Amino acid sequence: MGDAWWWPTSAGELLHLQSRLAAAVEPALADERWEPSGPGDLLGGCFVVPARGTVGRGRAGDRVWAAAVAWRWPEAGPEVPRRSDLHLRGPAPAPGRPRRADDVVDQATLSAEAPGSYEPGLLALRDGAVLADVLGMLEFRPDVVVVDATGTDHPRGAGLAVHLGAVTGLATVGVTRRPLVASGSRPELRRGASSPLLLHDRCVAY
Repeated sequence: MGDAWWWPTSAGELLHLQSRLAAAVEPALADERWEPSGPGDLLGGCFVVPARGTVGRGRAGDRVWAAAVAWRWPEAGPEVPRRSDLHLRGPAPAPGRPRRADDVVDQATLSAEAPGSYEPGLLALRDGAVLADVLGMLEFRPDVVVVDATGTDHPRGAGLAVHLGAVTGLATVGVTRRPLVASGSRPELRRGASSPLLLHDRCVAY
């Protein structure tokens, strides 16, 4: 989505930037939508957790841990589950190296001070810069990154997943435990089923 994006340090600045990001989402989805091409794709994921002992929603300066990982698109396709715990654990690592699943090609962890506190709808203040930093530590650049954050299911249409993609130039997919502001019916109880989530009659998530 270009290079004109950054991590604001105040709620007011982020609110303004989210409105600008939301306006850029539609053309980006139309012209730059990522589509899987197969086993050559490098998939990524990233996550932030507050350090043990963090009080409430946390505040600026609190210790947080971030992790990023990159792995190859499965040869058998994503619909074929991993079949053994041994596969997940991977081979015994070299001395001083962490263990990882045998299809993981790169991983990184980072301990940092949160730049800001958590505020609903403004997760980028706390986690955005930290996630961008840990993704930048990967030796291999993923083709797409799954982010523990909302995308367009957001009060201003631009959650942290959208913001992270804009800053890093990576295709991103936001994945959360529940919808933020969108609504829709539950999908069928079968593997692979999906159901659209709507916000103002527009599909913003599944």
